[in-house]
Amino acid sequence: MEFMNERITDHLVPCTASENETCQIVTKLVTWKKLLLGSTFEIEEEADMSNQHSLTNFISEPQPAHSNDPQQLQQYSELLEWLLTTHRCIGSVSIKLSIDHNTSLSLLRSVCKNRGVRTLRIGDINASAMNSLASILPSLTNIEHLHLMTWWLDPDAYLPPLCALLRTSSSLRGLHLRGKITNEQTVGMLLSTFQIKPTLEELSFENLTLDWDPYRQALKEYLGSTTGLKVLTMSMSNLSLQMAVLEGVLENWSIEKLALRMFKATAGSTALVSRIIKEKRAMRSLSILTSHDQPLELPSVYDCWVTPLIDNDVLEEVTLPSSVLSTTRWSDFFWALPTKRNLQMVHIFSRSSYSHIQWLCAELKDSGAEEKVYLRYDSEFRENAELHHCKAIWEANLWSVTSSDRLLGALRQLLNCQHLKTLGIRIQSDHMRLSSALAEFLRSAKALHTLDLHIRGGGPQQAQGQNQWWHIILESICQGKSVKNLFVKMSSMTIQDSEDLADSIKHNTRMREVSFDSTPRVNNTAFFRRLSERIEENYTLASVAFSRGLDTDGISHWLAVKETTWRNSGLVPRAARIKRASQSDRYVTSAVDRVARYPALLDEVARRAKLDQAELEVLVRDRLAGIQSLDGFMRFVGVVKERVVCHPADDGCMQLNELSEDCWRHVRRYLVTDDIKIDAVQVDRV
Repeated sequence: MEFMNERITDHLVPCTASENETCQIVTKLVTWKKLLLGSTFEIEEEADMSNQHSLTNFISEPQPAHSNDPQQLQQYSELLEWLLTTHRCIGSVSIKLSIDHNTSLSLLRSVCKNRGVRTLRIGDINASAMNSLASILPSLTNIEHLHLMTWWLDPDAYLPPLCALLRTSSSLRGLHLRGKITNEQTVGMLLSTFQIKPTLEELSFENLTLDWDPYRQALKEYLGSTTGLKVLTMSMSNLSLQMAVLEGVLENWSIEKLALRMFKATAGSTALVSRIIKEKRAMRSLSILTSHDQPLELPSVYDCWVTPLIDNDVLEEVTLPSSVLSTTRWSDFFWALPTKRNLQMVHIFSRSSYSHIQWLCAELKDSGAEEKVYLRYDSEFRENAELHHCKAIWEANLWSVTSSDRLLGALRQLLNCQHLKTLGIRIQSDHMRLSSALAEFLRSAKALHTLDLHIRGGGPQQAQGQNQWWHIILESICQGKSVKNLFVKMSSMTIQDSEDLADSIKHNTRMREVSFDSTPRVNNTAFFRRLSERIEENYTLASVAFSRGLDTDGISHWLAVKETTWRNSGLVPRAARIKRASQSDRYVTSAVDRVARYPALLDEVARRAKLDQAELEVLVRDRLAGIQSLDGFMRFVGVVKERVVCHPADDGCMQLNELSEDCWRHVRRYLVTDDIKIDAVQVDRV
């Protein structure tokens, strides 16, 4: 591609990050993203001041500009190494070794030199990279959270050097391992290292299948004696190992979050869990998922959990399968939930029969516990719209409903389901009644943030080429003002339909994420051609993914859209640093100045910064107070040192410093701080 050959050098800026100042590289991020477009890596902004940027090749979206040219790949490697060795603002790196592992291993060596990287994820560890990885691991002494993930390769080869890292590192706080550990000697080495490593706060083992019986006592002793461990996640199929974990947790007084996967129920294991719920005062979150559903028997070996759960006054979050309790004990638990101030959310995962789900929904409603429960159930029953009246069900997926009459009835029922957050639906051909019913729901929906829409055209067109039934759906998405994530799969639709979709997305000030899949390919090209027109005026759209490819002449339009989403995607995480960033941090203040104009973005800032709306409102007002006046604004953007002074105009026209406060406020409706580019500010200021 032509832009890949451009000589761009102004992106090589030094790191200026500190504990309360944002690095100046944010002004060059679009250039960096453009330069790395043909590689497998992306750089993203994060909300944390100590982890301002992340670098990853965990990317699923296809890249039309991907390059396999060896010379180009070498240039990418050099760029990434420069970035990692010079910018301490990069706090997180995620690398799949199966993707160009030579570059990935080179970057791992660079990570060793960067004291700012706190989190490292290494995935798809393969045989060809194992030896190099083993030599690098002991040097990663700056890492605080380490994730090592492999599916098909035994991790035993890298566990000895990992143990060496554990022994020497004073930084490591979290360790997450995925893979089948098969060597008993390695297991013993790992557990021995844990026992002399008191600094671990998070420990996660996934897919443990080895018979650890010889080491169950060592595991129990470690878990029972460690005083720093706060988060423990174990996925295991061995009952003896499971019992050792439970016995160790029972003796532990520091664990706040416990997650057990592939749980095997016996009278002994469930009794231990019951004691953990009853006795562990530090625990705030408990998640237990089984490898298979238990038969709905009376009594159930799990029923002993209910009384401790009801009596517990410290747990804030619980996750359980629906089949673990008898209906009587579920009922007892549900009726106690409304009065439990500590327990904020109960997640229930269900693969039960339809009649059991019906009973769960009815009991939740009668007990008044609906809004404290999230019930996730098998898609086989999602076509039954009556279930969606339960406020514990947040998703309505109606793809399996093929009858137009049944789908129409379901949509009409959804009008009374204002709690729904996700809707998936398929509309076949030109069906005005279905489109109107969907449009009515979308206009009324208050909580719906995700719409997954499968559309198949083929019906009669209006004279001007516009499908009226498609138009009213698009119009309702904008009018509803709730949908932020839109996933559209189109077939047998026209180019005009694709262009109408692009216009609707472009002018929607709440839309954040779009995924577009259309056949034939020419529709993709038409979509991006229309979307790229004046797309730079949109400041909310953060991601546009697509499938099925692009025509050659569509790539430049796709890139124009990409540049805008790159710019936009950094606004929310940058603004989310509002509490920790200094008042002089121009980059955070400029981001806040921008997002303050969009309610959808402010909502997202509140979530990312973990602030309530009232606190965020105060922080925004205080941060922007100094730039509301003409002089304050011009000082902040660097145009003047103190105040605006204009020479008298020869023609007698009003000068900038003569504007009244009302006039300036009107100007500020259209002018934000990042409209004034840093490089354009003159050195000589008044």
